[in-house]
Amino acid sequence: MDVSDGERREAPTEPRVRPARPEDRDAVLAFCARTWSDGDYIAEVWDDWLGNQRGVLLVATLAERPVGLVHVRMLSADEAWLEGIRVDPAVRRQGVGRVLTSRGLVAARERGAAVARLFTMWDNVAAQAMFGAFGFTRIAQVTYYEAAAEATAPASRTATCDGRASACRRVGGRAGSAAG
Repeated sequence: MDVSDGERREAPTEPRVRPARPEDRDAVLAFCARTWSDGDYIAEVWDDWLGNQRGVLLVATLAERPVGLVHVRMLSADEAWLEGIRVDPAVRRQGVGRVLTSRGLVAARERGAAVARLFTMWDNVAAQAMFGAFGFTRIAQVTYYEAAAEATAPASRTATCDGRASACRRVGGRAGSAAG
């Protein structure tokens, strides 16, 4: 029992993992909305993942409430891709990601996968440690660079013009006719 705030309540039990159902959508999207500051893509792929016959969309539940998600996509007859691994921020660091990863790997193996791959952000150290415990090894690291093109590009650099006004643009402004 947890009594840290003066109230007595039962500690969460081990999450259960099952195939996702259409009625899980709203609960899953509610916790996915807090994944990144600029939103998440799960709403755009939910229907496709739910209907994927070669793979499987799994949800983790606590007290029947969805608290986690993973999609297992079969890239080929023997290669799986784990994607969209999400855990409700309210229950992170409680083993939900570990159980989801384990069940995702079992689902991949049941579908014939001999290898599983995934991608996680370079700074998601907690997830990297968990994936390492399952035998995943880093094979690459992606570094992101970003800059505002208009604000930082020198205006004197011009694009090559092929005679079509719409293709004639100068970085930082227009070149060619008004139609460009």
